[in-house]
Amino acid sequence: MAAPGRKQVFILLTILVFVFIGMGMSVQRSVLAYEDVDEYMRKLKVLTNVLITIQKYYVDPDKTETEDLVKGAIHGMVSSLDRYSVFLEQEEAKEFNDQTQGSFGGLGIQIQMVNGWLTVVEPLPDTPASKAGLMSGDKIVEIEGKSTRGVSIENVIKQLKGEPDTQVTITIARKGEKELLKKTLTRAVIHVSAVPDSEQYMLDSTIGYVRLRDFTRDAAEEMESAIRN
Repeated sequence: MAAPGRKQVFILLTILVFVFIGMGMSVQRSVLAYEDVDEYMRKLKVLTNVLITIQKYYVDPDKTETEDLVKGAIHGMVSSLDRYSVFLEQEEAKEFNDQTQGSFGGLGIQIQMVNGWLTVVEPLPDTPASKAGLMSGDKIVEIEGKSTRGVSIENVIKQLKGEPDTQVTITIARKGEKELLKKTLTRAVIHVSAVPDSEQYMLDSTIGYVRLRDFTRDAAEEMESAIRN
């Protein structure tokens, strides 16, 4: 791919920077209120010149794609703020939204890697996993006929999640069973409660215990309801 011209790169960076700023703060507040436009554009031009220089002179052209370099600049910009500020790629943002919204399309199982095998920790109640009879300790040895041995748990989660009403076939190794069990599950909308019903109770007549499992979109309401109950 031919490197873009200076003018094209400058326009691209200008658009990206203003979109980035617009997502989190007012452009007028962040730019015009603190420095004049000419000074702002001068600083932006430094970034543009660095990009052009890298694309022109760097020894490995495979590492000089405009999109990758701009994303790298954004990651560096955000990481220089504090440890709580991050820039999420599209897939990362989707995963983050799934976690914080507390609902997603999937099977409804908690899983972890045990000795290199994907292992069921717990099937959530009233989910495709529990209805299919999955049990704690089951090892998911195959997904759609492909071994899960040594596969990262992040990769496996992506395979198990999906649009509701779509199907996925998994192969289970269960302690006490000589044969592998093959199950085809239909994904459903899974709601993960931030405050599980089974983990809220009175320790005595004056002290109550409520476990907050995750900070999801509905966590505050669920916590308030649990405390009132």
